[in-house]
Amino acid sequence: MQLPETYHEFERVIGRLPALRLAKATKDRRIYIPITPITPDHIITKAIGPEAATKLQKHFGGELMAYPQKRVTAYLRHLRIAREWQAGRTVEQIAASHGVTERTVYRALIRITNHDLCYRTNPQATAVRS
Repeated sequence: MQLPETYHEFERVIGRLPALRLAKATKDRRIYIPITPITPDHIITKAIGPEAATKLQKHFGGELMAYPQKRVTAYLRHLRIAREWQAGRTVEQIAASHGVTERTVYRALIRITNHDLCYRTNPQATAVRS
């Protein structure tokens, strides 16, 4: 699973955590980055803080950016599933803790393989690659 290019652009400018916070705050909508300094009550400042908001404004000021929050949220869920798998939890345990089916867990593990998280320490993970 790939993160949206917009996320990568924001991450390069403001860092990983603020980029994730911004994704959560925008809720799958386009976000306008003002040309003028961002005020303290602006949605961007509230989500990521004034320092990161200023960096974002200086780099992307005047642009209307699409920020697909659902893809970022799905990616983060897949990362959590992969980390639990890496820690040795079973597919059944992971599915129960996330409220999803076992098939969804397997799909998440397959989609996250590009990041090679779930194959470092869990020998059971090789079964997912087949």
